[in-house]
Amino acid sequence: MDPQLLDQLKAEYNTLLEQGKLFDALPLIRQAAHWADFDSQVLAERIYFHNAYHHPRKDTAAYEYAMLAAMNGDPASMYDLSWLYRFGHGTVHDAKKAVYWLQKAADAGVPEALDDLGLCYLQARGVERDVQKASQLFKKAIEQGLDQPASKHLSMAEKMIEKGNTQ
Repeated sequence: MDPQLLDQLKAEYNTLLEQGKLFDALPLIRQAAHWADFDSQVLAERIYFHNAYHHPRKDTAAYEYAMLAAMNGDPASMYDLSWLYRFGHGTVHDAKKAVYWLQKAADAGVPEALDDLGLCYLQARGVERDVQKASQLFKKAIEQGLDQPASKHLSMAEKMIEKGNTQ
């Protein structure tokens, strides 16, 4: 891809967005995203998943662009992709793929991913139940600033450990 052409495309869609013309900008954003432009991939994912620019959520498109952005290293998209897999929105429900992307997001520093991953271990969703590991993940989420709901989840895990319910 010619970098100059990509820059022109991005300038054009940014102008359209500034003018409030999302409908006209979307094909250009999508094209740039498919030309492997990371910023455009992230933008498309935010538009389709997070209602950026007041666009209604479209799970299939959200999945497509979350996958592109996640595979190119965007931690927030990794987390969003795990959510799409966990609930089968825009793709088939796949608990193991959800855990895979949660782990990637957690490794990239997303505290919510640590908490959700802990819940997967606590509830045996996509992984073997491991209350000790869940407890460790909740503690890490708290250390990274996610006090709620991680503190509540940590309390549940600690009660299970006290009762010997670790498997």
